[in-house]
Amino acid sequence: RRVHGRVCAARPAPPTARRPQGARYADELRYDKELERFEAELAAWSAALRVQSEQTVAGLYATLLFEFGWLCDPYVGSEMVGPLTPSLGRPAELQRLRLCFVPTLVFLLHRVLFVSEDYMSSLQLADLVADSIHGLSKCFAPKDAQQLLRLLRQSMIQVLQSAADPLGHYAELVGSVARL
Repeated sequence: RRVHGRVCAARPAPPTARRPQGARYADELRYDKELERFEAELAAWSAALRVQSEQTVAGLYATLLFEFGWLCDPYVGSEMVGPLTPSLGRPAELQRLRLCFVPTLVFLLHRVLFVSEDYMSSLQLADLVADSIHGLSKCFAPKDAQQLLRLLRQSMIQVLQSAADPLGHYAELVGSVARL
């Protein structure tokens, strides 16, 4: 999380001055060089952000979609004996931990996707949480579910503002299909 925050905070700033109109050629040239430097730094920053976001998203998905369920005991109900036998309170402890951390991880995943402007993937979090196979929805208190809906609303607003229809199809693609 800290690294993602540092990458986001390190966004290069555009040149502060405007392109000089009617100024000397040297001033125009200096401004053009500053603008080129800014564009190169912005491209490098964007690439670093994309790589860091992909790594963070992959890690969060791996945590949430752990094989038996993150913080789920695969041995509950089995006949284990010995020092690895789960205690009677262990399933309840794991469930309390899931109730605490799963919503936080989903919110963090949404933030990373939203900041990296991957709005469609952030909307797909609704499918992930609602999927009964992973049982993530059981970890959301009503307050957490409302917060998730607010975050998904923000993502949908961004999708709609990016010239996409409510299903996420971009206008030029929909227009080209309509012409066929």
